[in-house]
Amino acid sequence: MSTLRTRVPAALSVLLAASLCVAPLSASADEPTAEPTAEPTAEPTAEPTAGPMTLEVGLGFTHNPQRDQRFSALKPIKVQVRADPRPLGEQVLSVDYQLLDDADVVVADGAGTWLESPYGGYPDEVVADVPEGLASGRYTVVVTVRADVPEHGLVEGTGRVENVVVDHEAPAPRVRLMSPAVFPVVDKYEDRIEVRVLDQGRDVKRLQLDLVDDDGTEFLVQHGNPQVFAHVDVWGRLGNRRNGELLPAGVYALRLTSEDYSGNVGQVSVPLTIDHRRLHKRTVTRTVSARKSLHRTDVGDCSSLARTVRGRAKGTLGYYSRTRCQRPADSPVIALHRVKVPVADTGLYRRVRLSLRGGAARGARFAYFKTWFPSPDDGVVGVSQHSATWGTHTATQPDVPVVWRPSERKAFVYWYAGLSEGARYDVSSYTLRIEVWDLR
Repeated sequence: MSTLRTRVPAALSVLLAASLCVAPLSASADEPTAEPTAEPTAEPTAEPTAGPMTLEVGLGFTHNPQRDQRFSALKPIKVQVRADPRPLGEQVLSVDYQLLDDADVVVADGAGTWLESPYGGYPDEVVADVPEGLASGRYTVVVTVRADVPEHGLVEGTGRVENVVVDHEAPAPRVRLMSPAVFPVVDKYEDRIEVRVLDQGRDVKRLQLDLVDDDGTEFLVQHGNPQVFAHVDVWGRLGNRRNGELLPAGVYALRLTSEDYSGNVGQVSVPLTIDHRRLHKRTVTRTVSARKSLHRTDVGDCSSLARTVRGRAKGTLGYYSRTRCQRPADSPVIALHRVKVPVADTGLYRRVRLSLRGGAARGARFAYFKTWFPSPDDGVVGVSQHSATWGTHTATQPDVPVVWRPSERKAFVYWYAGLSEGARYDVSSYTLRIEVWDLR
């Protein structure tokens, strides 16, 4: 006999009925009666009977019949019992159940729990435990009810419900954080992070997302059926309590709990750091000679990049294009420059401003100069053309600069400079100004 459980799932609504006939255990009205004798005797008083009564035993489902007929050791089987012409109520003497496999072999049995309808009518319910060692599969439930019913006497009836699915396999949810940390201080830097719930599966009934600290304290993030986790993505201010107070900084476990229609529960946790630092802006200015900032060159055969220019400051570069050759396409002078900037732990850089000190080379018949920045898609942005007048020239600024970080301790801003078509231009220095956003 299996151990009964006291925990009962939510009320069941849909009824798949299997009728059964219950006959009274008292003498039948069809039994032959003794023929009267000449001796006067008192007439026998027959026990009143109202004939057979019908019990309808059916398996009920809370929602979708295709999903809710699943049970496990964590979710007992619940059947509904109807008795006509009246509910059985306290007249029930005993309720027994059996679980049969595909070959109609009894694999488990026990005494069921009778639950009267909370509405004072019917259907009443019977709860049958699922043994923990029972293999997953499809079974038949057989319920036997014994009752003492007025006008019917002692009655007994048995009903069957087939295709009861027993499933002990817990779901295996997966969760992915699109960022390992959240910064709940409102400054538009990862105040909210994306949590992606993966592999929900068709049998998932309920999901719950919690934050758990080192002491085991739980903070509910979100819960509900899979539709609540719309489009699989969950966006949230995971660092805030419900009243808006920030959770203490530290490393938490973001725990996803998944419950299927059989009552099995699976969990998975990923670490999440809550960081109270906020964005801090600092403006950095770097001035370097043109020669010191030079990183790479692409000079045509008919042109040159002079690293020493007479009459100019030390470090001046001369960009000299010549067109008096048989290959005019070889006249460009292009140089890739770079300057080292502080490493932003956020990776955020804003408002870059590039200026240069230069002008037309001495004796130049034609002079112009261009600067531009590389873009992430291998294109160019911020193309500027500078006049021949010697002085400070400011370049057009890209909205967001591209900063290359070859390592955790190095960061560079790159730009191109050059000319063609026989132009000649001297540049003594470049000045780069940029906003670096750190966390403090």
